[in-house]
Amino acid sequence: MSSEELQVIEPLQIGPYVIRGTVGEGAFSVVKLVCHAETHLYYACKIVPKTRINTPSLQERFELEIRINQQLHHPGVVAIYDLLRDENNYYVIMEFCPNGELFQYIVDREHLSEQEARPFVRQVLETLKYIHDNGISHRDLKPENLLLDSMGKVKLSDFGLSRYIPANGLVDTPCGSPCYASPECISGNSYNGRTTDVWSIGVIIYAMLTGQLPWTKRNQAQLFAQIKRGEYSIPNFLSETCQSFVRGLMTVNVNDRLTIEQALDHPWLSGVPNQYDAHEVTYQRVSLKLVDRVFCYDVDEEDLQNLGIERKNTTENLTFTKTLKMCKRGAVRHHTHGAHSHDHQSNHANPHSTAANSHSTAANSHSTATNSNTLVNVNTNSHTNVISNSNHSPNQITKKKSPTISTDYTNPKQKIPVNPVMQNRPKQMIHTTYAQRGSQGPRPKSILQARPVIQKPVINK
Repeated sequence: MSSEELQVIEPLQIGPYVIRGTVGEGAFSVVKLVCHAETHLYYACKIVPKTRINTPSLQERFELEIRINQQLHHPGVVAIYDLLRDENNYYVIMEFCPNGELFQYIVDREHLSEQEARPFVRQVLETLKYIHDNGISHRDLKPENLLLDSMGKVKLSDFGLSRYIPANGLVDTPCGSPCYASPECISGNSYNGRTTDVWSIGVIIYAMLTGQLPWTKRNQAQLFAQIKRGEYSIPNFLSETCQSFVRGLMTVNVNDRLTIEQALDHPWLSGVPNQYDAHEVTYQRVSLKLVDRVFCYDVDEEDLQNLGIERKNTTENLTFTKTLKMCKRGAVRHHTHGAHSHDHQSNHANPHSTAANSHSTAANSHSTATNSNTLVNVNTNSHTNVISNSNHSPNQITKKKSPTISTDYTNPKQKIPVNPVMQNRPKQMIHTTYAQRGSQGPRPKSILQARPVIQKPVINK
C-alpha cells in the first residue's frame, strides 16, 4: 500500500508536544516534527495509527521494535524519549536528527570521498558492534536508516525488522531491502544474524563511495541471482585498500566474510580514531515498565474491559520482559519469545532526530488509561513529561555534553535547526560519468533506484 493511502487522525498537540511540521511518511506511520511546549526542544514523533497494526503479527512487530530500541543505550542509536497512545494512534517521541538521512546526504553530493566516508563507517561499525554484543541483529541496514545528528554523526534507527539472536546465531525469514540484503538472507534458509548485517554495511560503503549500487539487474529474480553469486565490480578509482575492504565485507561465503572486529581493525580505517568513548553510556528515558503500561500489561481486567482491549498472554509477556531484563545484564543472548513467521520489509518512516539519551526509572509512572478518549502518558506529570525524570538535559550525553549550536528553539517560525558546519560545507561532487571515473562493465543501479528521492521536511509557518 502506498504512503499516500495512509490515513492518520492527527491531533494538533500530543500531550505537551506541539506539532510543527512533517518530517516523513511511510506505509505504517507518519513522522512529525514536534516541540515541547515548556522546554522548546524539538523531537521527532512517529505516529502509528492503530488501524495499520491491526493484526497480531504487526502488533507484535511494533511492540518488539519499541522494546529493542528501548534496550539499547548507545550514542549511535536514536533514542526514545516518550511513548503515548490514544484511541486512534501510538505516539513514539524520539530524537530529532536535523541533518536528515545519510541517503540524502550521499545524493546531494553524488558520492563521498574515502576521507569523508571513513568516520561515518567507523561510527556505524562501532554502533553495530554494540548492538551485536547485546544479542540483536538489525536486519535492515541501509542509508535511509542511518540519520545524521546536529554534529554530523551517524545514528542508527528503525528496528522494525530487528530480532534477538538465538544461541546458535541463526535467525529466520528473508527481510530487509533487497538491494542491501545478503545472499544468505534471500536464500530462504536460516542465516547468521550478525554476518548478514556485515554484508549490508559493505553495500552501504559501496553506495557512499560511488553513488551507485553494486547491482546491474533490474528484475528482482535476476537481482537476487546476482546477489547470491556475488557478481559485482568495484570501480578502480577507489584505492586498493578500500577495494579489499569492500570485498571482505561483501564475500558470499560467510566463513570468509570479515567480522565486525576485523572490519574495525582493517587498514582502510587505520588512522581513524574511535568515534565513541568506551565508557560513554547513554540511557533511554523510556523504561520497560513504561512500555508495559502503554501496551496494557499492567492494567486491571476491569480497566481493560472499559477500554475494550483484550489482555495479551500474561505468561508470555512475563517471560518476554524477564528475558529482556536478563539480556540487559548480559545473562542471556537470545530471545525466548519466538520470531515472527511472516516478516516482511519494514515500511516505517524514519524519524530525523538528534540529541542524546538519558536514564528514566519511571518510579513516578502510573496508568492513566481511564477511557478510550484519553491520551495515555506513562508519566505522572504529563506536562513536565519524561524530562522531569532525569537530572540530565535532553540534549546532553552522559559524561559528555554535546557542543551547543546557536539556534533559537523558542521561535516556532524558525527552520529546522541545522549545524552550520554541516550546512555550509562544500559538496564533494565530481561531475564526471561513472565510466570516466574508472568503471568497467554494466553501469550499476543508482541508489535512487532503490528508493524515491526524499522530500525535505515541511515546516508549518
